[in-house]
Amino acid sequence: MKEKISVTVDSAVLRAVEGIVDGIRVKNRSDAIEYLLKRAVGDRRVAVVLCGGDVSNHVLSDGVLRFVAKLGDRTVIEDTVLQLKGFGFSRIFVVGANDVLTQIFSVLKNGESLGVSVDYVEEHEPRGTAHSLSLVSSKVDGDFLVVYGDLVFRYDLNRLFREHVVNGGVVTLALSSAARPAEKGTVQLDGNRVLAFSQKVKASSSFIAFSPIFVAGQGVFSVGGDSLEDEVFPKLAGEGRLYGLVLPGSEVHVHKKGDLRRARELLRV
Repeated sequence: MKEKISVTVDSAVLRAVEGIVDGIRVKNRSDAIEYLLKRAVGDRRVAVVLCGGDVSNHVLSDGVLRFVAKLGDRTVIEDTVLQLKGFGFSRIFVVGANDVLTQIFSVLKNGESLGVSVDYVEEHEPRGTAHSLSLVSSKVDGDFLVVYGDLVFRYDLNRLFREHVVNGGVVTLALSSAARPAEKGTVQLDGNRVLAFSQKVKASSSFIAFSPIFVAGQGVFSVGGDSLEDEVFPKLAGEGRLYGLVLPGSEVHVHKKGDLRRARELLRV
């Protein structure tokens, strides 16, 4: 059922909305507004959690995989799923090697207990983050969110998603200030457009870094390459199709046991 409403819109915004009318999929102004709203809100938002790569690189010093390490009464992956659910992402794909997926499945099952739907996509060969993401290309439609599975975060994902819809790029990165930018991917910005993306350079003039969360459209699958950070993002930046948004919030990358303490502090567990 559709309802008729009356809204007041800036004339420049309205012209931009009318610009997507193609007479085929989007037949008129009303169709254009509905199309953009669906992209922003979504009937059922989709998120992809990347847990790919060599399994040995994910093992903490006590033999536990970082994704299922405990943060008080929940694991890292459970905290990620609960964060996604809180922002309306109810369909979640987890990508990883068989051994990784087995341990994550033992925690999440099909996601029903957490109020979401979880599907598992096996990575048979660790080739890089872009290759991991490509494994869901036939399973996702429209815009979707991507988060790296070893990240404990507190960011406004709705704000990031809205920014992606408005800027119209292929990818919109979550960005934050970094005290040690050489440990992360850094960007050069012009407004919200990313002019250049550099992964873990020894010296950087930018302290604005990629927090491993982003929103992508279907165009991300046609860029090519095995690594998001070394190939896909730099290429999109050079083509003017990569955007970023500096978000207030906090994050901890769980790479070793000491990071779990910091993550627990973030969660106030």
